[in-house]
Amino acid sequence: MSGLQEGFSLPGEYAARLVQSAGNPEAIGPLLAEDVTWRLQFPIDPDIMPSVVHGRAAMVGALDRVFSVYYQEGSLQSTVHQTISQGQSGAALWSMKGLTSTGAPFENRYVLWVKVRNGEITDAWEFAGTPFGDA
Repeated sequence: MSGLQEGFSLPGEYAARLVQSAGNPEAIGPLLAEDVTWRLQFPIDPDIMPSVVHGRAAMVGALDRVFSVYYQEGSLQSTVHQTISQGQSGAALWSMKGLTSTGAPFENRYVLWVKVRNGEITDAWEFAGTPFGDA
């Protein structure tokens, strides 16, 4: 893919579109560069998602595992509270709520920082603002 995604052009908008697709790894895949590097800055089982993931296919696979292991399908709702962009970098402050795989309700806050090149996310850092509970 080359060029800007249809409907948005600022890096913060890429971050927002990505988090609004939480629970749907196939919708996230087209936003990512083939050689994307994703860094997770909070603890999670590394067999489900390592702290650093390289490549679009590996990232989509990791997100599929996260969404299927930790959350009830169809229960996730993401809200973007603010985005910012500067040059090729952008960030989204967002929250996600829903049901864990055990049926417990949760709501966590996050920050996702991205770098965009040629209309694709090449780098991402994901930070959790609240504890990530065990599902």
